[in-house]
Amino acid sequence: MRGKKRETKLSDAQIQSHWDDAADRLLREGHLTRIDGRCPIFYRNNLRFPLYRYTHKQRAEDFFKEGKLRLTPLLNYRKIENFNEAIGDKGEGQTNFVTTKFSYPVGYSVSIRNQLTICLSEDRNDATMMKEFDADCCFRVNSLDFFVSINKQIEDRCDSCLIDRVAYIPASDWAVNLDNHPSGGPLFAGLFKREKHAYQKEVRSLWEVKGYSQVVPAIQASRPLRPN
Repeated sequence: MRGKKRETKLSDAQIQSHWDDAADRLLREGHLTRIDGRCPIFYRNNLRFPLYRYTHKQRAEDFFKEGKLRLTPLLNYRKIENFNEAIGDKGEGQTNFVTTKFSYPVGYSVSIRNQLTICLSEDRNDATMMKEFDADCCFRVNSLDFFVSINKQIEDRCDSCLIDRVAYIPASDWAVNLDNHPSGGPLFAGLFKREKHAYQKEVRSLWEVKGYSQVVPAIQASRPLRPN
């Protein structure tokens, strides 16, 4: 939506209500599937495998040999001084919405604070992605088991896990208009990036943490995947 920027920041309770409304809508329309458990997983039905994780060789070896995997707070990527333009984003995790259909202000802002993430790509494009992400290694994720295994290790610390594609919006659009939003379109604040990043074809897993932790330790994955 183009126009004058005007948004109201939601309270924590309203943000949770927004997440619940979005999840219920996508489940009801048949776009998400829920895996029940202590930390339920919501994933996009038409998610395509394999997915690709660009990283450093040492981190890949830690994962495959020892099952160690580090989950990063999404808000860390706002620290643009620590990352290049392909990775850092000062608006990461914050999305403005416009709607007249729900019990929120007409224009409102959702800023997530306590989500951990792993970012992958639907596209194997080593020539571009290795350079852009300062990576020297890529491993393949063959199935949903990758996320289920991680989820088992942190289910006591998280309320839910969402696995979905990132949506890319033009820089001129300051808000996502939910009144005109296409059926099945992403509705979560942590899944929007600027259009200039569309080549990344990113898929994110987002874990909603109970409380907030600035420092996230390496997490043991119970089922290391087979290397590419």
